[in-house]
Amino acid sequence: MEETTATKRKFFRIANFPHVIGIIDGTHVQIAAPSQDEEVYVNRKKFQSLNVQVVCDADYVVLNFCTRFPGSTHDSYVWHNSNLYRQFQQGQFGNSVLLGFTLVKEI
Repeated sequence: MEETTATKRKFFRIANFPHVIGIIDGTHVQIAAPSQDEEVYVNRKKFQSLNVQVVCDADYVVLNFCTRFPGSTHDSYVWHNSNLYRQFQQGQFGNSVLLGFTLVKEI
């Protein structure tokens, strides 16, 4: 609990956002083409990957990650099917939030 409170304070000092316990984003990690279901690993940039979700604290320490979805999987699907999402839904983090970045339009 003390660690969470300290993290919230750090994020508030950095960005003036209350209740933040982490930052979340996804990235594509390139992989060798698998022998089965190769097409589901092809991401929007046209290479085979895993869609990896990562959560870090204010000091960029990785707190959580999810690496089980192929590159064609949408970020929102990865989030809604992660263990961390279930923990938030069960109220394990109280009023705490994660900050994420939504790309509305690719430039």
